[in-house]
Amino acid sequence: MAHKLEIFRSETFRTPLGFEKELGLWVDRTGEAVSSSNPGKLRILGLYAAVYIEKGEGVYILESSGKKSVRAGDVMIVYPRIPTMYYPKGEWKSIWIVWGGPESQTLDKMGYLGKPVFRDKNESVRKAFMSMLHIKGREDMDSILERKRIVIEMILELHRASMEEDVLSENKLVMERIIAKISENPSRDYSIEKLAAESNISLTHFRRLFIAHTGNSPKEFILSMKMSRAKQMLSEGKSIKETAEECGFEDVFYFMRSFKKMTGITAGKFSGR
Repeated sequence: MAHKLEIFRSETFRTPLGFEKELGLWVDRTGEAVSSSNPGKLRILGLYAAVYIEKGEGVYILESSGKKSVRAGDVMIVYPRIPTMYYPKGEWKSIWIVWGGPESQTLDKMGYLGKPVFRDKNESVRKAFMSMLHIKGREDMDSILERKRIVIEMILELHRASMEEDVLSENKLVMERIIAKISENPSRDYSIEKLAAESNISLTHFRRLFIAHTGNSPKEFILSMKMSRAKQMLSEGKSIKETAEECGFEDVFYFMRSFKKMTGITAGKFSGR
């Protein structure tokens, strides 16, 4: 941030009923809106909130961890004591649920609200918001208990989505490391089984992740890297035999067949161009 932002404390919240206090978690408010404004100040909400961006993109600022870009499909978690600010780039539509209570703090301490921004791929906030519409404003015990149930289910779904995103991120790092290893030395005789074992991933899952990340099977990708290296060497004037050997092909005829299949031209014609 270029300058120190002013911080204000929110005073907009209702006093929970006695039964809500006994339950330990209550819904303060829900809402949806189209907005284009920038508050220009960090706010201490005093409660928890889940804000789902339905359309548009923007920025989420937490004093504790800085600025984060957000877009449609993301959910922003607001914490009671952390100054925050969020605003659209242009205009966005958002849906929010605000809640409080000691059970909320317990869930936070247990890690169920640990990640401030992530993809809400199941639209958990939107579903929870829609589920509460028919009991909005009702203060009977059944409705109060139903709202608590909806919020707890939403928190659980959001936690699972956050954890899944972390796994996907870890898988991406693993694949990038493997791809960098292959790209650095494509001439090696790589064992797909050993690459999977090094990554602590089952062979079947390793193949599935590799295809999802590169669009090719591990075998196809390795061969493609070998051919890229081969084209470079042939362009530099290396012989077909020498190129085949340095690219990890023990059989020069297999190399020539593979080269034509991958490039659509024979190695001899390619080197003579």
